[in-house]
Amino acid sequence: MQWFKKIHKWMSVIVGLQLIIWVITGLFFNLMDHQKAAGRLHYSAPATQQIVNYQNLIEPKQILHQYPDVVELTTSVILNQPYYLLNVNKGLYAHFANDYRLVNAQTGQIAELTETMVNHIALATLLLDEAESAATIINTQLLYPPIADFLKQQNPTWQVLINNDAETRIYIEAVSGRVIGHSDKHKQFADVFFMLHFMDYAQVGSFNNWLMIAMSFFVLWLSISGFFLVVTSLRKGKYYSF
Repeated sequence: MQWFKKIHKWMSVIVGLQLIIWVITGLFFNLMDHQKAAGRLHYSAPATQQIVNYQNLIEPKQILHQYPDVVELTTSVILNQPYYLLNVNKGLYAHFANDYRLVNAQTGQIAELTETMVNHIALATLLLDEAESAATIINTQLLYPPIADFLKQQNPTWQVLINNDAETRIYIEAVSGRVIGHSDKHKQFADVFFMLHFMDYAQVGSFNNWLMIAMSFFVLWLSISGFFLVVTSLRKGKYYSF
């Protein structure tokens, strides 16, 4: 019985420490500025771009005939230029691994986003403070997963670093041109609390991890063992001393 009580005691210490972390991080989530925590302090949704003249576009049937392994074709407008975004291996969600092809909708040629194009896309999403008259791009680089600011993102992504007080970083998916989001020092700080709250110590970007699953079993075992010890103590007319 002694070993049973020791396991129960140390299990309660582990669960108790994590419970304290949950309380502290939960309090932070209620008090934090959600715009800052999401990295949206300097985010401005880019204006929706529409295709003006569909007559100049190559028929999708022709594109699909040229690329027979495509499972999905969508129309996309990037910097006022129409494209067909072809997906050869479609993931369940946009951040899952996708095998994209970007095709110029007017010429039918495979297109690639250049660093200059990426910078223009990024700046179109940037909201400047009143004190800032212009934004300066410090660096633009292509990253491959895992990406620290967006751990769920599984596709190659451009990072555009902006020279401002918030140290804004803008992320653009390399092939599709999709704006993944902004990150900055405020989001980076909040991400620490999300990591602690969801026990994402392995940095996988999800609460569905083995530590969280193990903790649920710890809590279940602690409840069952605690109930057993209380019942045993009551039957003997006393409580066990831990």
